[in-house]
Amino acid sequence: MSIAETATVATPAVAQDVIAVVRAAEIDLLSSDTRHDARRVRSLLHPDFREIGRSGRMWTRSDVLIELLEEPARRTPETDD
Repeated sequence: MSIAETATVATPAVAQDVIAVVRAAEIDLLSSDTRHDARRVRSLLHPDFREIGRSGRMWTRSDVLIELLEEPARRTPETDD
């Protein structure tokens, strides 16, 4: 069962736990240390991961891995709670 399916059928407490896990993964992906660790990125992105950027370009998991590994190190952005 996927995270989305779990959140849909789960109790509110379990759904909140799933949301917390997803949020933590999103925040982890903001860190250059994570972005330069192919094993960690693979563990965070589903093998069928797809994202469509503002330009309309579709990014696959492999595309993202390549881009992140080549990305210069940067300061981790702050997030709002």
